[in-house]
Amino acid sequence: MRFTIKEAAGNFFDKKKVIDAVDHAAMRIFKTFGRLVRKRAQASLKYGETTSAPGTPPTAHRSRTTSRTSKSTGKTRKRSVSFLREYLYFAFDPSTKSVVIGPARLNSTVTSDALPALEFGGQSVKAIRGKRQRINVQARPFMGPAAKAETPGLPAMWRDSVR
Repeated sequence: MRFTIKEAAGNFFDKKKVIDAVDHAAMRIFKTFGRLVRKRAQASLKYGETTSAPGTPPTAHRSRTTSRTSKSTGKTRKRSVSFLREYLYFAFDPSTKSVVIGPARLNSTVTSDALPALEFGGQSVKAIRGKRQRINVQARPFMGPAAKAETPGLPAMWRDSVR
């Protein structure tokens, strides 16, 4: 079978098209991965009144009330929720082609070192009787184990993803 130069050139990979297809697949896969890790991390945060043991996921405390109005009946339902459990987010970062997953820092009363201290251990600030005091926090990882548990599923997500 003989090709003309024009026909042969048309059979080469279009570099931009291939890169765009891989980028689109990466975004789709990492969004799915982020959703799965987030759900697993939320499931590991059990509601309770006591503090969890070091090395286990933190206990979710019902510290906020949310209300939802039913569209069909118009009734408003209130429920108590945990900031830590409800405000776990994930987002695809196109500059690094990766996904960022974790809890959001919601207000200025929580110092920036509080969430890393919860996951990895370390120092944080806590208000005790109205005074802010530095405390040592033992690690209570929940994001790392959730990501580790979902990682074996990544190769299956990548399979046949670039079209």
